[in-house]
Amino acid sequence: MKVKIYKPYKTATQSGLSKFKHWIVEFPKDNNLGSEPLMGWQKSDNTYKQVQLKFDSLE
Repeated sequence: MKVKIYKPYKTATQSGLSKFKHWIVEFPKDNNLGSEPLMGWQKSDNTYKQVQLKFDSLE
């Protein structure tokens, strides 16, 4: 399984640095969404798309 590892960058309108100190690991988003038949809500069996891990360093 491939993951995405990145460090968020600061945009021109943001002045704080607290959100940009960490490295983030994200799992790939699964686009296989189904529709729940009773209520019509979207469903997916992939719970990895809800996980976002943050680390202080790249190691």
